[in-house]
Amino acid sequence: MRSITRLVFALPLCAGFALHADRAVAIEVLNHSFEAPGTVFVDTLITHWVKTGPDGTDDGTGISGQIDTGVFFNSAIDLDGPGGDDPIAGPIPNADGNQLAFFQVNPTAAPEVTLSQVTAATYTAGEAYKLTVAVGMSYFFAPTSTDPVNNPALLELALGFFDSSDEFQLVQTALASPSDFVPPAPGSQFALIDFDVLTDVLGTGDAALGESIAIRFRAAGGTGGVWNLDNVRLAVVPEPGVAVVMCVAGVPLALARRRRLR
Repeated sequence: MRSITRLVFALPLCAGFALHADRAVAIEVLNHSFEAPGTVFVDTLITHWVKTGPDGTDDGTGISGQIDTGVFFNSAIDLDGPGGDDPIAGPIPNADGNQLAFFQVNPTAAPEVTLSQVTAATYTAGEAYKLTVAVGMSYFFAPTSTDPVNNPALLELALGFFDSSDEFQLVQTALASPSDFVPPAPGSQFALIDFDVLTDVLGTGDAALGESIAIRFRAAGGTGGVWNLDNVRLAVVPEPGVAVVMCVAGVPLALARRRRLR
């Protein structure tokens, strides 16, 4: 009877241990909220992120280079500037910090438009990884497609690694679609939605083991429009099943040991 009583008291402790073991451990993502470089309007540079895409030329706007991606200040949309008409829409309501990144759908771009970062962490056996990104759509230029069935407007969020040939190898992906978003009220911009990319627990034979963890964004379909990105988070997610098995198996062993000591 005493053993059963001890087991009853031990199980909540075991559950607590398993819950603690399931807590994610953050991995640093540099410029995770796209606050650099600081801008009062828009900048095609994105500190600590690597861009691919066509090298555009100045189109008369004063902006040149890879113009499909960049950062912008989160402000109300005011087409004629201060002192004119009232702003058309307020700032993005749930942005993190003062700035976000924009990612323009460009299906004809060569090379392909991507935004990526290689972190300082490496893939380890027995661990799973979770990428969380706040995604939104442009108020004026929401991603669109002329063929929603065969070429829907999608944004690919990916975890992977770059191989010895500098080719990106996928580990896990998730897709954001315009259908995931509720149209905002008049005078409001699209709120951001968190999208998760969760890998399986890596085994000893996985090609990613020992490779640097890389994050990449790319347009996976559509004909035009702009996605907004913010608050990129990456974490190690311990496998909860391992902690539960170890703890449950350990309780009877501990009780048996105690009986032997008595």
